[in-house]
Amino acid sequence: MAIRKEKKIHCLACKHLGITWNPTTPYFCRAWSIRSKNYPCEEVFSASGIACQKFEPKPVNSSSSSQEGVRKTKKLASRRRR
Repeated sequence: MAIRKEKKIHCLACKHLGITWNPTTPYFCRAWSIRSKNYPCEEVFSASGIACQKFEPKPVNSSSSSQEGVRKTKKLASRRRR
């Protein structure tokens, strides 16, 4: 008997996840237009029995470019204080 290991899908790694200010429905999915108290991937699984089909991983930023942005921001902030 072969056991398939499927990669688990979770909204925290998806680019469609959004956070709202509403405490009753804090999470929403831009792809499905779902707002819920639970993560949208859990809502999709409970409704259909299959993992989310619209999952797209978040783009990976290079660490060097993000560090440069932090340095530039700090430099600008120090100039404003003078």
